[in-house]
Amino acid sequence: MGHAVAWVALQLDDPHPLYEAFGVAPAGKQRDLTGFPLVVAVSPTGWIVVLANLSAGAEDRLFDEAFTADLSRLGPMVWCFSESHTMDSAASGWVDGRRTWTVQHDPEQGSDHVHAVGAVPGQLQDVRGTDAFEVPTELARALTGFHHGLEGLAVQRLVYLPQPGGLPPTNECAPRLGFRPSVYDLGGTEQPWPTDDPDLLQALVLKVAADFDSFLIVRGEDDSYMQTAQTPDADGRLMLEWQHSSAGATLHFRLLRRPGPFGEQDALPMSFSPEEALAHLQAFVQRGVPGPGAFLQDVTREIFGG
Repeated sequence: MGHAVAWVALQLDDPHPLYEAFGVAPAGKQRDLTGFPLVVAVSPTGWIVVLANLSAGAEDRLFDEAFTADLSRLGPMVWCFSESHTMDSAASGWVDGRRTWTVQHDPEQGSDHVHAVGAVPGQLQDVRGTDAFEVPTELARALTGFHHGLEGLAVQRLVYLPQPGGLPPTNECAPRLGFRPSVYDLGGTEQPWPTDDPDLLQALVLKVAADFDSFLIVRGEDDSYMQTAQTPDADGRLMLEWQHSSAGATLHFRLLRRPGPFGEQDALPMSFSPEEALAHLQAFVQRGVPGPGAFLQDVTREIFGG
């Protein structure tokens, strides 16, 4: 079996600020790192690690540079990604909101490709002799003592907490919604939904993110729909809503993200990066619910009155 993981390691004395940033709490010890979407561990050298198991449906917030930068304000941080199916890997260092170095292996550039930029730590020379795919993760291990293949670590799974305003935790996020796309509408023109084009949704989301006047509606076979549009508060960031019927009544939901502890730039509950929006829309098309890390708020009364 392969793996697809992303993780951050921080030098912290107390993990609770990190839990607060993710909106999670520890919920019991586990035998390994990859049995659940999100886990926390302590490396042999004392770094606190939060690992997202992408193969198990973990959220992709660790690929949102604004979120990652804010995490690094909690303490010195190493970020790492490894995907054994595509043989992509990368690691980077962050200090006080700034990325200071990056080391990446891109298999499309060759099996021995390793690209390094910034103030790369000297430990890179010590791991250069390993397989190029492993260079970023071995560098991250040299710095933090952590590797996603390590065994015997104290590991706890993390669960999302109920949110302010009565929003449910992610795993209770309206699983009844269901969605079978039928057509999409971008700019007032409806087109049949092409089930054999997995890249279409990405292209549509990126177009909306780049054009304030565009919005996307995907309609389902049962008169349900989902839509996304750029937020008026932050160029390039998106808001998402869903509408469907239940027991003869029309229900309308708005997707929220938990406001983080980092100030005004993270205080937009409807604001998603294009990458986050794409992940939630893909999850909704494939499974009928948004991905982890977001929360559905029932705004039926606000939209329709009553």
